[in-house]
Amino acid sequence: MNFKEWLLLTEKIMIKDQEFRDPLLALQHIQKTHPNPENLVVTYTAIDKVGINPKSEYKTPIGIYFYPLNYVIENEMDVPFAGDQPYLNVCEFTRPQKILHMNPSDEEQKGMDILYSGNVFSLKKVYEAEDKIKKDEYNLRSNYSMLWLVTKAIANDKPSEWNSNLRKCGVDGFVDHGTGTIHPQESTQGVVFAKDALKVLYSIDNNIIDKNKKGQIVKREKYNPNKISDQQLDAILQSHRNIEGVLKNTTDKDKMAELIINKKTNLSDNDIKNLAFYTTNEGKVKIAELILKKKTNLSDDNVLKLLGYAGSHNDHIAQLIVNYKPELSDNDVRHLTLYSTYPEPIKKLIINKKPKISYKNIKDLIHDIKPIYAKKTIELIIAKESKFYESNIIDLIRYVFERYDKAMIEWIVSKLKISPLIAYYLFHYTTDKKEMANLITTYHGNTPEIQELINKYLPQTQAAK
Repeated sequence: MNFKEWLLLTEKIMIKDQEFRDPLLALQHIQKTHPNPENLVVTYTAIDKVGINPKSEYKTPIGIYFYPLNYVIENEMDVPFAGDQPYLNVCEFTRPQKILHMNPSDEEQKGMDILYSGNVFSLKKVYEAEDKIKKDEYNLRSNYSMLWLVTKAIANDKPSEWNSNLRKCGVDGFVDHGTGTIHPQESTQGVVFAKDALKVLYSIDNNIIDKNKKGQIVKREKYNPNKISDQQLDAILQSHRNIEGVLKNTTDKDKMAELIINKKTNLSDNDIKNLAFYTTNEGKVKIAELILKKKTNLSDDNVLKLLGYAGSHNDHIAQLIVNYKPELSDNDVRHLTLYSTYPEPIKKLIINKKPKISYKNIKDLIHDIKPIYAKKTIELIIAKESKFYESNIIDLIRYVFERYDKAMIEWIVSKLKISPLIAYYLFHYTTDKKEMANLITTYHGNTPEIQELINKYLPQTQAAK
């Protein structure tokens, strides 16, 4: 054992009377010996102190963000964000009954009784916030999505006020169990809104260690992209089959990602996944655009990874994908609408971009939303498809008849340009042929052309009865 290896091994981690040299083993011991390990979390910091940064640059409520202890252990300390900070702090909830747990559900929305009581905010504010969320078609990822989003809307998206709103509701914090409600980029994480919601049990030096080819213990190497030559970068990329190892162990992830994109002739699916995952929130848009310029023919999975790891820039990156990708697949349309925070502008871009709007696209673009919110998207489709592909209007008619009520059917009849083919399918899908004839004449007049169409299809359908 040489001196450097001995020095690393002498850096002890003391957990009560137990001595450890590997942080992961220390965490495993804490989990095993604590009476309530489900109440333990890990937060990474630049100094050995835990607190709230009031000047957060992220579009989330200010607070102390953490990972559940079991998540950190299961992933062997390989966490998506801040895992390279010099300190990891093991903390315990001081009031676990005030911690809400987000689990996958878009139907059972918990916590709204607090808002509907009218004791925290006026009901007018609550209902206005709900209307805004429904209008903007937010995706409800968890059982607490509405509470999360309504308090955000009332705060006008201001992180400090959002924090205050949640504390007014009596909530100490949330633990997101894989839904991505807190942040789509990190599906599993948590946050508390006050320092006294956590008690720091241990502050541990995050001394990441590896073994070299000779089996010697060494500190994990950090690559500095600002001090690296082209030859050195070539050597590093050749020595790593996967760029993940380079991006995980660099002093500047965004700069290293940029160098890798410029250096590599071809970007593999795995490269795109790691580039999207490891770049910081500030660098997401720039790196996504560099990827799209380098590889315009992205696969469906590439698009999904760029959107899934977009951080707070979902809409911006969605717009880049629509602009740069020559053709959008049906899966692209679904993912673009699903991952957008404000999907309406993205839908407009998609409709203008796609040569033809398929039935599957119609389902994803309208997405079973209420008629009042669906009408804008339907009008865009009608405006485009009536000029080019009348057959796609038939798909739209079919979808409206399958999903909506008579009022919505009447509305779409008023918007359509009645042709022989359109008239045939309106009579084909309706259950009340006579009423359909009345609607057509009401909105399009009783012209000879219209009367001819009605006479052509109405007797046939009545005879079929």
